[in-house]
Amino acid sequence: MADLRRAGHEVYVVGGTVRDIMLQGTPKDLDILTTATPRQIKKLFRRCLIVGRRFPVAHVRMGDVLLEVSSFDTSATPDLTPLDAAAMLSKLQNGSNSFGKHAPLSVARRHNALARDFTVNALLYDPFSRVLYDYVDGVKDLQRRMLRCIGDPRKSFQQDPARMLRAIRLAARADLKLDEGAAAAIRELGPLTLALPSGRLQMELTSMMAHGAAARSIQLLWQFDLLDLMLPVHAAYLRDQKHPRQVKRARTDPLFQMLEQMDRHIQPHHPGPAALAVRSLQQRDGKSRGPSQDSTTTDEDEAPPDRGNLTWEQRRGLERRRKPKRNDNILQAVLQACNRAALSAV
Repeated sequence: MADLRRAGHEVYVVGGTVRDIMLQGTPKDLDILTTATPRQIKKLFRRCLIVGRRFPVAHVRMGDVLLEVSSFDTSATPDLTPLDAAAMLSKLQNGSNSFGKHAPLSVARRHNALARDFTVNALLYDPFSRVLYDYVDGVKDLQRRMLRCIGDPRKSFQQDPARMLRAIRLAARADLKLDEGAAAAIRELGPLTLALPSGRLQMELTSMMAHGAAARSIQLLWQFDLLDLMLPVHAAYLRDQKHPRQVKRARTDPLFQMLEQMDRHIQPHHPGPAALAVRSLQQRDGKSRGPSQDSTTTDEDEAPPDRGNLTWEQRRGLERRRKPKRNDNILQAVLQACNRAALSAV
């Protein structure tokens, strides 16, 4: 970010990075928005790859961390100094909507925020001036832990049905509640997700399962009638068990016990392997199984004693998976640049 700033470009931390920090969590991704063009970004960083044709994004490698740097072209500047993040948060907590005199912000920033899916993902933070840009009351929604669409949720989901699955994934991972409009739209338009490519559906489902919120994700899919579409076998199982759709935490059913056991071993920024997530869904009865009695095993491969609801294969998968190569110094520097002290007022 400092390199972009020294080159004369404005830089913002955006999207899920800001959201997760304000929720006192560790960001899964590091998303940056800049006024530099993709070509200018590529000139500044040797280890940079531009991906995407319609909406190009620069993947910048910093050590072992991959940063996603998106770009917008703008020459507009604020007429006056924008609001201070800490002051804004303080006034919001006191129930005040008056922030004094301030001028409209950059049209490009506003358009970027309004083009996003949910209000909690539409925050832009300038780590150099310590200014938080909020055009859609995303801060209020974070305070209420509410997930709300930007604009009409029906139009949003019709435009991109995958947003319904992202809503479930985000609500599960960040422990957010869907607002009434979004919830009603998902129940009405859920079948539109079947028109998505199978690869996209698999990617969304794997992302739900592999980041430490599998149990909550399956419960929300069940609650909003999407499990019947995505995993009909599991939906039939829950119907047979007369499992209620409105339960927030399901701790008695074997399926959810197994998923919660898996979630304890996984963190959002240290995801588990996709094979583990798929294998977990296959074990819908929640019973632990070791290797076949007819198989030949060595002492090294001998199954350990059962220690919970995870299967033997799943435990070995967790033990064998390599820890992600993440440069904690870079991550810490980014978090510090985001001014955690100001954002932690939420």
